Amino acid sequence: MEPTWTDIIQAIAAIIAIPGAITAFVILFLKDKQQESQINKLTRIVKSLNKSNAQAMMREKTSKRPFISLSFQHIKTNLAGGNVRLDIINSNPISNIVTYDANVKSLGFNNYSVLTVGNSGNQQIMGVQLNYSGNIPTQGGVISIDYVTEEGFEYVQEIYVDFDTSSNTFNTRGLQIILKENMKE
Repeated sequence: MEPTWTDIIQAIAAIIAIPGAITAFVILFLKDKQQESQINKLTRIVKSLNKSNAQAMMREKTSKRPFISLSFQHIKTNLAGGNVRLDIINSNPISNIVTYDANVKSLGFNNYSVLTVGNSGNQQIMGVQLNYSGNIPTQGGVISIDYVTEEGFEYVQEIYVDFDTSSNTFNTRGLQIILKENMKE
């Protein structure tokens, strides 16, 4: 049986279609490789941007850290007792403390009160008043102060306090102010 003209056209179409299909497959494969390369480049860029963003956020948090200095004032009210006022002065003009709390550990004071935050020029002045009865407590202890800035960054500082009976003065050693989320590291 002799091939019909439709059989001949089908055979020619099949001969042309096979290389065309192979060519299309190769072209798609090459485009896939190019897209994969572009995706890898974009992934590296995103990782780099995330790292830069984290570093910028850490720089901002560090710049907003309060610069704290301390001042003690001892007021003997009478023979029955007195109080000690610890002034906490933040001298970083771009760090605005909105709240703070103090925790007095084993200092031997009857009670304490956290005084309000006030401003004096470029400084914020806060305070803790420690009350005692009888003789002034002489054992050392730690005052832990938590600061929260207006940006919501939380910092903690521990201050070691003791009373020097020979000079009748308070000694303080303020430890570094630490960003709370970094304390876990």
